[in-house]
Amino acid sequence: MKKFLLLFSVMFCAISSWAEDVTIGIFTYSLDETTSKATVTGLADGVIDTNVTIPSIVTHGGTDYEVTTIAESAFAGCTNLVTVTISDGITTFGESVFSECSNLTTVYLPESLVTLSDYTFDGCVSLESLSIPANVANWGTDFVQGCTSLKSIYIVNPDTFFSGVCTADDLNAVISSLNNSCTIYLNEENMNAETKADVEENLSTDDVVEKTFVTLTIGTTGYATFSHTSALDFTDAEVNAYIVSAYVPSNGEVILTRINYVPAETGIVVKGNAGVYGIPTGGGTIVLSNMLEANLTATDDLTAATGYTNYVLGTGSYGIGFYESDGTLGANKAYLPLPTDKLPSLAPARGLHITFNDGEYDDVTGIVEVEDDRSLQGEGVYYNLQGQRVERPTKGIYIVNGKKVFLR
Repeated sequence: MKKFLLLFSVMFCAISSWAEDVTIGIFTYSLDETTSKATVTGLADGVIDTNVTIPSIVTHGGTDYEVTTIAESAFAGCTNLVTVTISDGITTFGESVFSECSNLTTVYLPESLVTLSDYTFDGCVSLESLSIPANVANWGTDFVQGCTSLKSIYIVNPDTFFSGVCTADDLNAVISSLNNSCTIYLNEENMNAETKADVEENLSTDDVVEKTFVTLTIGTTGYATFSHTSALDFTDAEVNAYIVSAYVPSNGEVILTRINYVPAETGIVVKGNAGVYGIPTGGGTIVLSNMLEANLTATDDLTAATGYTNYVLGTGSYGIGFYESDGTLGANKAYLPLPTDKLPSLAPARGLHITFNDGEYDDVTGIVEVEDDRSLQGEGVYYNLQGQRVERPTKGIYIVNGKKVFLR
């Protein structure tokens, strides 16, 4: 009888910890049926996608599994990967997760991430910038080994980042091993006296910038929307910030105006090279009307007000522009609500093209140049974008003799 009970116990334990390896979409997973947790183990056979998003929830056999971990070497050697977005909820990376992903340029790390293991980005020679989320407390000292193009690392919460086994001295050794110029940006808002002392003693001052900042990431398209609870200063930023200052119903054109100071909880469009950027907090106020709305919390139910249709920035049949929202929008993004009766008939299918005052015309992207032209002043009647006559035009966008001009 005792032998039978022992055998039964062993069998029960084996069944209770049973895991299943499956392919769901473009990824493979190990599913733990006891905990309803999932671990990403790699890309499915034959997948050559360059831009991928790792989900936070997957469904198999009618059961939802929470994705919490990316397994050791899950994407090692996947040279097709260029941009990887990791959904919030994933907390842990195994070793060498993205090792030798030689074309990887951009990685969106989730706020939930706690652990970056050894060799996470080993040999990612195209990776130029990296933002370490606020909850990361455990990291391997070789997590960016061989990242020879790495120019910047933004550490959102230095107090947490240096609270574990690894110290500023360990990070200094990591940066020194890269043999290239890499700047460490430390969010001084999250630095206590002990952390400051550790940094001052062990990190080279030539490679460290202490400032209060917010990180934003631009993907391969070069454009994104953004919003935050803090006011932001883009004066010396490597990316440009824009508000939507006007909409032209006759041709479905959205006019964007560049600004330097962004008040808190303000929706903007940002333009720049793909990468992660730290934007200083603080600044002045907007003096122009902004049609964008901030979306600070992720939602799958972005409901439009009565008589309005919500648009989000994206890439569709018309190229880069604003397209009708499906109701889903990530945190710290922005959307454009427009009166439904003012939309052109082709807008849902083709989208709304965008105009930057310092942009370039491109049939593919739908971006239109606005000419800087004061030579026409006095030679024609000026109209604003609402069709109203302007007697004394100042800086801005106008229609003159049927031609769009921008006065600086």
